[in-house]
Amino acid sequence: MTEISASAETALRVAYGTLLLAQLVWTLPHARRFFSAERYGGYADSGPVSDVIQHPAAVALWMALWLASACGILFGVWTLAAAAMNVVLCRYFFLATRWRSILRGMGAPGHMNYWLAALTFCLALSRAFDVHGILRHLTVVTFRVDFGLIMVSAGIYKLTAGYTRNEGMERGLVNPYWGYWSGLYAKLPPYDRTFALLNHLAYAIEIVGGVAMLFPATMLWGAAAIAASFVFIALNIRLTFLAEMMAACCLLFVNPGDVADRFLSRVIPAVPSVPASDGPGAWLAVAVAAVLAAYLAALPLAYIGMYLNFYGRRRLPGGLQRPLDGWTRTFGLIIWRVFTIDVVNFYVRIDREDAEGSGLRPYFRMRPYDVSRGLRYGHVAEFICLASIFTTLKYYPADRELFRRRLVRYALTVPHRPGERIRFTYVAILKTERYEHRTVREFVVDPSAADFTERAIDGSVDVRAAGAGSPVHAGYVPGSYAPPTTDQPLARASAAK
Repeated sequence: MTEISASAETALRVAYGTLLLAQLVWTLPHARRFFSAERYGGYADSGPVSDVIQHPAAVALWMALWLASACGILFGVWTLAAAAMNVVLCRYFFLATRWRSILRGMGAPGHMNYWLAALTFCLALSRAFDVHGILRHLTVVTFRVDFGLIMVSAGIYKLTAGYTRNEGMERGLVNPYWGYWSGLYAKLPPYDRTFALLNHLAYAIEIVGGVAMLFPATMLWGAAAIAASFVFIALNIRLTFLAEMMAACCLLFVNPGDVADRFLSRVIPAVPSVPASDGPGAWLAVAVAAVLAAYLAALPLAYIGMYLNFYGRRRLPGGLQRPLDGWTRTFGLIIWRVFTIDVVNFYVRIDREDAEGSGLRPYFRMRPYDVSRGLRYGHVAEFICLASIFTTLKYYPADRELFRRRLVRYALTVPHRPGERIRFTYVAILKTERYEHRTVREFVVDPSAADFTERAIDGSVDVRAAGAGSPVHAGYVPGSYAPPTTDQPLARASAAK
């Protein structure tokens, strides 16, 4: 449980460096919108600090440093410095701003970028300064246990959120936001055995594979099953390198001398390291090892607390809730909830209309590689933004102000002429004898007034109702699964996702 194959470690570094570089290159044309503060037309909240750090000029600098760090990780040049810069940037843009931006830290892709960044940094630090191997052993066992629990948690959520009732992957596969082959899958009946099989496999592989990863005798087979499942996802679901990163994470479970190591060692020779025995780097290695030890010891307790909050819908007794929330926000601990009914049973079209509402200029139709839009909708972060904005209707049906702020911020990033308004058309995906895409609501934003009006098209679908069987509920503060207190105004709560 505490040792990784040297060849697998090298393969993991190269794989992550390649995927990180690819993601940054794909993100580069959109970086100003993704990472700038609202004051400058970006997705993030404005504030005294964020307006400086997320000024467009600063964002350009961060992206240059980020690209350089990705190259350093990929080619093994100044690896520790590159990994340190990468983990700082990933932590800020994917973790620290998760609850202060409609980008939502880029969702699961951002979360796993930060996870891999932390892993890469710890391994690089151990190669440079970990004379006794303590940091290396703690890094391997901590990240192995953490990844296994992430998978088990994701599988349990799917198990309890509708996948056993064939309410899960099939909507994502036929949703043009997410599915590469949505038109092809939509030709199948909604309750076709293919969808039922995929739904059952989705939670079963995550739970069984995640548990297998926690035991030395079975970890390689669990990792192989998880990796294979994400290869399938990469071929079918638009996630901008998330699935590939998840498959790369499975290299962490290759032990010295096993069958995977024997294969990798013929392709990627191990590179020996001679850690330095003194200097501030050695003390840093000790400090990081101590943090990892504390994190590993607290990990089961953190998951128990989050599950009591989420499934028990209750706060921890005494003064335990705030320490739990602080701990989980500090380390980015979440219950993985990807591809569930509340997120995948709708999509949104975007148009620009004149002041009278008669003339329309289409802006977004599901053509992700539309060059005229700068390939804006070829990046999964745009769908993460839109999904998080419109799920606000389901999680906080009475909180108009929260929805208004999010919707207006996004609308202001849509190019428009003076006097034009931005129309968001909500399309529900229904399952009858076939998949039906039904237009049910229009939300028209007036950018000059920073407000919107809502038009009902079809009253048969309630856009403010959560999906059947969905266990999602509001948290009392951003990033917490604990429900609000009875005297806490709903407007102060934030969806715990």
